[in-house]
Amino acid sequence: MSINDPILKALTFSLGNDLTFEPPPQLPSSSKNTGESSNSSKAVESDSRTNDSFTPSSVLLEEDQRTFCLAPKCMHVFNENICRNGSAQQEALAHLLKEHKMVIENPNEIANLSKYLVYWRERLKSASVTEICVGFATDELGKTPTPNKSRSGISKEPKEANKNDIAQNDGLYYMFSPDLPEDSELRKQLWRKRLDIVLEVNRLEREETTFCRRCLFCREIVNGNRSQCFVHMRDSHSFHIGQPDNLVFVKELLQLLEDKLNRLECLFCEHVYKDKVVLKEHMRKKQHRKISPHNSEYDRFYVVNYLEPGKTWENIGLEDGEDETREEEWVEPSEEKQRNVVCLFCTASDSSYQNVLDHMNTEHLFDFLQITESLDFYHKVKLVNYIRRTVYQISCFICDDRFQDGSLLLSHISEHNINGSLELLPSQEKWNQAEYFFPTYENDEFLTYLDGDNENFDCTSSSDGEGHVIAEDLPSSMTTTSRDFDLAGLAIRYHNEFKSTK
Repeated sequence: MSINDPILKALTFSLGNDLTFEPPPQLPSSSKNTGESSNSSKAVESDSRTNDSFTPSSVLLEEDQRTFCLAPKCMHVFNENICRNGSAQQEALAHLLKEHKMVIENPNEIANLSKYLVYWRERLKSASVTEICVGFATDELGKTPTPNKSRSGISKEPKEANKNDIAQNDGLYYMFSPDLPEDSELRKQLWRKRLDIVLEVNRLEREETTFCRRCLFCREIVNGNRSQCFVHMRDSHSFHIGQPDNLVFVKELLQLLEDKLNRLECLFCEHVYKDKVVLKEHMRKKQHRKISPHNSEYDRFYVVNYLEPGKTWENIGLEDGEDETREEEWVEPSEEKQRNVVCLFCTASDSSYQNVLDHMNTEHLFDFLQITESLDFYHKVKLVNYIRRTVYQISCFICDDRFQDGSLLLSHISEHNINGSLELLPSQEKWNQAEYFFPTYENDEFLTYLDGDNENFDCTSSSDGEGHVIAEDLPSSMTTTSRDFDLAGLAIRYHNEFKSTK
């Protein structure tokens, strides 16, 4: 692709850094696919006057590819994007089940199904499927599979079976499940890589100053930063799409919306009208100046949909509702209007941050200031969010033991303090992850006091002399959508921490 896209040039991520992906065999050429590739290039290379050419998100996320079957000896090719095309994904899963007696558990939770198949195809060249997966026997479709295990608990391997022959004649089905350590690690690696790419693209788009595009509803050309385009559409046309900081692959989103309007399709109800005048009048009268919240086609343009594997903004929204209910239980009725600081381990709260620290030190033997003395602001944020998450799940944040109620968990945590509070700091590999930039509870007041823990913390400059990233200065009246998520602070911290580790 010969498009001059600064986003594509800036991205240097590669899945091969952590996992070994051998290149698949050369795919057979097809005149049909050549035509599709040509059309795809034309679709993204737009009018040179507006500089709105872009690299498709499927290319940046390494999804747009034809994929070979998981079985090493099978030359069947899935020609569609199995990562996004639901029917193509079902076809691929049906092929694995019918031809090779193989099942992939929860495929929707795999960040990149194509890379997933490529990895296991190479892996099965050197190992038998019976060495990796547990075999299940079933008499009829629809019945619960029964594991076929020996007395030692290990699946029986068929006698005289070809090591690379997936379709064994032993009547067993083999499942690739996240319960398998290797499969679980592969899924985590694919998810982390996708999240890294999305956050980096989001940062580059926020910092871009060469954005130039014509408005979707008038002839005005907006220059500078992408936020100015959304502000113009909001102020001039009452079109709300959400906070720009929460969007990713913005040029592709705008192109998608423009294509729909050119087809005379309403962006909200998605009905098609006979001409532009009727469409414009319909969107004005019906107040359809927004996108449909029920069309999953838009999900890939909101960062919130990449935060957790298999979860969309709707799932996270439901969880936020449950979290709000739990937070209401923490606050006393007489203090409903006061935002108190809540203990990391129990429901105790106080308007004074120091009182909460004293409470944790005396009641839970957890000296937060001493434990986090050597940590910077960003590591403290991730540690607090990690502890919040584990306590919510009623599991120990040090040894990962699970309990049936919170009182047993609190007693267990206190037992870890045999040699002093420093033992209560879990290993960094558990909590020093990008996912813990996101708070477990909305408006967690505890996080707002972490700034003052480090007296030398400077929010205007970094140790290497470069300034920190500043979020876009948007009007306070910018309307949010149900897909919106506050990512400005996250992107800033993620970027600055990335620079400091270089």
